Amino acid sequence: MTDQEATQIVATKKPSLLYITGKTSTGKTTFAMELSKRYGYHIVVLDEVVKEAIIQPLKLENKQGDVFVSVYRMNDRPEWIDRFVMAVRARIEQYVSQGVPVLIEGALANTDTIARIFAGYPDAQVLYFHPKAEHSRYAQNLQKRFMGTNATDRNGLPNGFWKHIPSEAFTQFCADRVITPELQQAIDAYCRESTKESHQRLAMFRQHLSDLHVVEI
Repeated sequence: MTDQEATQIVATKKPSLLYITGKTSTGKTTFAMELSKRYGYHIVVLDEVVKEAIIQPLKLENKQGDVFVSVYRMNDRPEWIDRFVMAVRARIEQYVSQGVPVLIEGALANTDTIARIFAGYPDAQVLYFHPKAEHSRYAQNLQKRFMGTNATDRNGLPNGFWKHIPSEAFTQFCADRVITPELQQAIDAYCRESTKESHQRLAMFRQHLSDLHVVEI
């Protein structure tokens, strides 16, 4: 479905809890902000919850990448997952109890953890932002986000992206802000890899999540 069709579903169903997810740079945040303005959703950003509930109190700043992978995908640290779920649910209940609908935005992929967060909210809906092809709006979004990076700021691009970027080429990019053919090939390689991962994640979501709507970009 399109962005407009997804908006219509939200307008029709009016869920008290809405989860917008997908790979980095698929347009989740922009769409979430639009829904918030239009329908009054309070946005809970999962990255912020991970930092406030786990990374900061446990002093894991030097292991941020590992924490996000564990919480969002692996589910191999029960004590972290418990902290995360409790913190997310506390934020949801704070607003839903006052009649304010909540929109969760992030890249949480573990369906067991999603089920724990959704427990008690039978009207919860999921919008999954999925790149329908390698050379789509997704590729343009990745390149645009890369243009916002520098030597000290990765602009939210995940570790998997940076594994494709040659260090010398990135150093040169920071100096001249030019995307060379080498860098373009690296970005395209990640785009292909990430699109494949999105197909796999979507297949898993379809098996475990009933109220799932796919937004193709």
